[in-house]
Amino acid sequence: WAGAPVPQFSIHRGRFQKVLYDAVIERLGAKAVKTGRRLAGFTQSEGGVTVQFVDASDGLGSETVRGDILIAADGIHSAARKIFYPGEGAPSWDGVLMWRGATEFPQYLDGQTMFIGGGMGAKFVLYPIGEAGEGKRLTNWVVNVRVADGATQPPPKDSWSRKGRLDEVLPYGLRFKVPGVDIEALIRQTPDVYEYPVADRDPLPQWSFGRITMLGDAAHPMYPVGSNGASQAILDARCLADWLVKAEHPMQALYEYEKIRLKATAKIVKANRSGGPEGVI
Repeated sequence: WAGAPVPQFSIHRGRFQKVLYDAVIERLGAKAVKTGRRLAGFTQSEGGVTVQFVDASDGLGSETVRGDILIAADGIHSAARKIFYPGEGAPSWDGVLMWRGATEFPQYLDGQTMFIGGGMGAKFVLYPIGEAGEGKRLTNWVVNVRVADGATQPPPKDSWSRKGRLDEVLPYGLRFKVPGVDIEALIRQTPDVYEYPVADRDPLPQWSFGRITMLGDAAHPMYPVGSNGASQAILDARCLADWLVKAEHPMQALYEYEKIRLKATAKIVKANRSGGPEGVI
């Protein structure tokens, strides 16, 4: 709880996406969600937005969709962002690699405790993200290590699906000790470990262009410090949804959303580069 009036709510990202998916299907119908598409382009007019999609795997095929607005929530490599900011270049890297995994593991302490150890050079994070039965919790762990000078070396491929190697992460993990937790056993029994660089982009001066806006990592990719990456995207969605309900025109909603969220997230992007809320370590 960390002294806050409500606790941090931790959930497996896949489970959370399934909760959202089920709600969308229930409210909008089975055909409301389409996967395997990549944004190819769009045009907008006084009456709406026409969007062209292609197959994400090979770029072939096409599909045209018409709507009132386009919300680009397509991540740090956003196709929409690249259209509006073609000269931005690759994400910036701070030289830190992150390894992350989740596995069912015996509960430690009260089953609601987070450990954060280390600092900007190397860090270990451990916390439960769900029930697993029989005295176990679905336990999430993270190892962050500065392996290069990000100012002089390009980052490795940044992808949520890049598999990490046990022989690379385990020696780093064993540098840390957590009372009552066998870190070696935790890492070894994790079925899939993922690796990616800690990267972000500089804040933008503008997100919304007519009937088109950006949200989440497409708008403000940030270092994953203090659980802000996912949390700020959720706050974006809540703010935008509220304004779409109460605004007289969709473009007014996009304007108000950007006015509230752009400055707030820009501050967090910059703060996270110096450690963000983990400065207390």
